[in-house]
Amino acid sequence: VPLLLPFWLAIFFLIIHLAGKISFEKKSIYRYLVVLGVFFALVSPWIIYQSVQKGEIVPMTSYAPSLLEGLYKKVAYEWDSFKTPGYEPGTEMTMGKVLKVRVKNILRFWSPGASGYQADLLIKTYPAARYLIEFYKIIFYPIILLAFASLIFLKKEKKLILPWLIITYFWSVHVFLHTSPRFTLPVMPLTLLLAVFSAYKFSGHKNILKSKN
Repeated sequence: VPLLLPFWLAIFFLIIHLAGKISFEKKSIYRYLVVLGVFFALVSPWIIYQSVQKGEIVPMTSYAPSLLEGLYKKVAYEWDSFKTPGYEPGTEMTMGKVLKVRVKNILRFWSPGASGYQADLLIKTYPAARYLIEFYKIIFYPIILLAFASLIFLKKEKKLILPWLIITYFWSVHVFLHTSPRFTLPVMPLTLLLAVFSAYKFSGHKNILKSKN
């Protein structure tokens, strides 16, 4: 998911560039091509390995069909992780059940986590960790709300588009696959930055994104 992000962003910006909505300096284009080159270098060993194994070009993974079958026909993750009634192994999956999981995933992506057997083990080993976990859960949602509040300033502050594109990419992918608090971790630094931006704006400060040069 993260390794493919620059390519999806490149396609998005190319489309809006061709539509005449945005223009780029040559220096910016060259820099982005370097980024794409680095990410392609990271992805290419897996592509080469899978292609050699299959005897044909496999751009991502050879088990994609079985992955999609598990997600859209069995939805096994729903039972394994959440024990949701109606999703037991062997039960028939309907389109309604699949859509229900997708809707739930919209909110699940923003779950604070810090629960389950690993959290229980941590608390058992270090009882004081219980209070740190509760404190984390208390501050988690205000941070998320502040981050979403930055959308209010999106029209005037165009530089907010990029972090929100990245967050939306991760969010949407895991809505259609399956989600877990750990999948939110890659976007949490951006979420924190957006929350700080909103807090700064609401405190009465202006021009936080404008260059000083």
